Amino acid sequence: MEEIAQQLEDRYGAPAWLFTRSAEARAQAAGTAAATVLQTWAGGSAAPEAATSAPEPVVVPDPVEPPPASAAPVDAPTGLSGDDLLTAVAEARGMPASLLERSAKARASATGGTVDDVLREWAA
Repeated sequence: MEEIAQQLEDRYGAPAWLFTRSAEARAQAAGTAAATVLQTWAGGSAAPEAATSAPEPVVVPDPVEPPPASAAPVDAPTGLSGDDLLTAVAEARGMPASLLERSAKARASATGGTVDDVLREWAA
């Protein structure tokens, strides 16, 4: 499981622990194994319906890191909001939108800001 999380970290730049924690929450909600969810995210042959059809997990707002500073800056999507902003930032960062959204929600909750504010900060 750690190896798959590390592969996802290498591919998307987000910390492996974040993928692992998100997969555990998704797996618990779907009644499957976290390794199955991670393998599906990594493009493996695990049952994708178990990992993609689960409801969103409850976000626990403890240390959530923004996308790495080494990632290329995004052209400031100032006119975008909501799903459009999320999609633009996810595409620019090369990260799954669902992971970026959960991270942004947790950060917004922890800081008292809005999800759009967090996404714009990460896009800058």
